[in-house]
Amino acid sequence: MEVYIDVTKDNRVDGWGSTSNGKNILITVPNNHEVLSNPHVFVYKEGKLSKDEAYQQELLKESHSNE
Repeated sequence: MEVYIDVTKDNRVDGWGSTSNGKNILITVPNNHEVLSNPHVFVYKEGKLSKDEAYQQELLKESHSNE
C-alpha cells in the first residue's frame, strides 16, 4: 500500500494520507502495518521507517496518568 506520511522536524511521523500535500513523503507499507493505525510512535529517518518503542511506552504512561 502506498501512503504519504507527514514527518515533523524531529523525524516523527505525524500522520498519513492517500494523497500528497506537496510536503509529505511517499512510502510503501503492507495494508496491516502499524503506522496506519498508530503513526505517532514511528520515526522516518534516512529513508527508513522505524518504531520508537520507548516513545510508545512514554505515551502509554502519560495516558494512564491522565485517567
